[in-house]
Amino acid sequence: MRRAIDRFVERLHPGDVGLFYYAGHGFQIEGENYLLPIDFEARDAADAKYDAYSASRVIEGMEKSGARLNIAIFDACRNDPFRGSRSTSGGLASMNTGAVLSLPSRPRQAR
Repeated sequence: MRRAIDRFVERLHPGDVGLFYYAGHGFQIEGENYLLPIDFEARDAADAKYDAYSASRVIEGMEKSGARLNIAIFDACRNDPFRGSRSTSGGLASMNTGAVLSLPSRPRQAR
């Protein structure tokens, strides 16, 4: 996942329209949103921050590219895989970004 996203971001150029679509599982830890790769093996929230991919990193990479329009769609099942951890409420946290951002439900609301 990391290599594929990095390759996608590297191919964006000034003036482009960037469209990122993610369908899978996502969660938040301490207000940061994470996307889970298919080989995700973290056992707790502390490991998850390093084994998952930060959604902010996707957006930041797209914004740095100079693309004239960035669209990010996170179609993520967002329940808490680490019940009782520091991962706050269900769902993804709000994101402040210049990109067009689409989530399947309101921030902090799991589906």
